[in-house]
Amino acid sequence: MKYIEPVKIPKIKTLGVNKKNDSENKEENLEDMILQVYWTTVKPSGNDVPVSKALLGEKVYLAVKTKGIPNKTPLLIRIYEYNRITRNKKLFDSDITIKNNFGATKELFLEKSEKWLNLLKESGEVNELELYAEIYAYGEKVEKGKYLKVRNSDEVVVFFIGGAADKSSYGIIFGPDKNILPAKKSLDAIISNRVDYNSYYLGFEEVYDIPNQTNRVEENVLQYIDKNSSIYIVGHSLGGWNGAHLSQILSDKGYNVEALITLDPVGEGFFVYVGSSIYKNKPNSKSKFWINILANPSKPDETDDVAEFGKRWKMSSGPNINIVMDINHWNAKKMFENIIKDKKSCLQIMSENIVNKIGK
Repeated sequence: MKYIEPVKIPKIKTLGVNKKNDSENKEENLEDMILQVYWTTVKPSGNDVPVSKALLGEKVYLAVKTKGIPNKTPLLIRIYEYNRITRNKKLFDSDITIKNNFGATKELFLEKSEKWLNLLKESGEVNELELYAEIYAYGEKVEKGKYLKVRNSDEVVVFFIGGAADKSSYGIIFGPDKNILPAKKSLDAIISNRVDYNSYYLGFEEVYDIPNQTNRVEENVLQYIDKNSSIYIVGHSLGGWNGAHLSQILSDKGYNVEALITLDPVGEGFFVYVGSSIYKNKPNSKSKFWINILANPSKPDETDDVAEFGKRWKMSSGPNINIVMDINHWNAKKMFENIIKDKKSCLQIMSENIVNKIGK
């Protein structure tokens, strides 16, 4: 990164800091005088909670806690954006002033403007900005603040949830096989390079919460959505079972679950519940549209034996489209891409719905 000439403010000397056998006053470095630099979503007061993530449309504050810097001392704040392509890119300079012996605060509105959206496009597939600050005073520079990751408040978010041995191994023998990942890639190929669309690949265990013990849904799902997002869930095997539960969880919290697709869901067996991180009760799916695929292969393989052991979730009512397909349990990609109704596949139905929402 190119060196930037810092603000020229004379150094000050601290008072009464003499050490034993040292009769001279010691100069205190800016690094020592700045105690903490952090981002928060409320005006800093000393009791606020630092954050590391934010969405476009939100207001954030950069808080600088100081020690030994007099009130009304000006500090220069430089906000930079880092990503894989642009590396370090200065966004703007801002003067802030020490107040109330607390430090200084810089308010930043992450508006959904062309400037911010273009920055997101430059970030490529990551679709995420990382902001950080440099602080200048007394002829010195400090880089002490943590990064703030900024994403667009996506209009469309899709969660692909794999089953046993999909994203991670199951036991010490099986997987990871990544069976649902090709389905995600097929959809991403159709809806690409959009800052208002994102898809995420999760394991079934990542959307399973034990009441009062875990907060996986918050960590792996809620941080990527808001109440304006249109949410799509595609779950395979145990991921179909937990994905259906997720549709209920999100709907009950007031989120908009546009569609649920369950690909040969499994989870009704007692032993699979005992040995897996899945919800015990049968799901009460809640979405505007639900497609279910039940695999009934003419030539079963070992993955079908596993599915039968875990007990396939067979339903006679509920889904808007409920299809029986001659296919093996492991083949989530073909379940997602095979024609099911009106000469369309799950992939076509979902991609057309998404394109209608966000435009071409």
